[in-house]
Amino acid sequence: MMKTTVTLKRGCLVIVALATLISGCASIQEQPVTSGNLKLERVDSRYARIGDVSVYTYNQELTVRGYIRTSFKGRRHVPGHLHIKVFNNSGELLRETTSGYHRRNRHSRKLYFYKSLPSARPEKVTTVRITHHLHSKIKC
Repeated sequence: MMKTTVTLKRGCLVIVALATLISGCASIQEQPVTSGNLKLERVDSRYARIGDVSVYTYNQELTVRGYIRTSFKGRRHVPGHLHIKVFNNSGELLRETTSGYHRRNRHSRKLYFYKSLPSARPEKVTTVRITHHLHSKIKC
């Protein structure tokens, strides 16, 4: 009886410690898009529409994640890649990169992307532009 009580208390302590750790890590990230100090521009192509996009900062790194969907019905291959450009308030380009995308499973109609921009200086960023290009072999 005494042993099960000690085991139960240890289990509760581990659960509380893990919950504190997880919630502490989650509260470190800040979401500039939801706080209104960042403008997000989506430029769709003929074959794909850019869906929900999240932009957040962590350790002086700007991270962009989201998904694209095909413009047609059904699950089809979407050729191309994404261009991610970051601008300051005077319109000067701070950082530019490309990103691919993938399906999380074979039945998904969404194609997900994730890109981290290490030297984007998040405090100076005012606009993030995401553009879908059809051609993956042509340097844009």
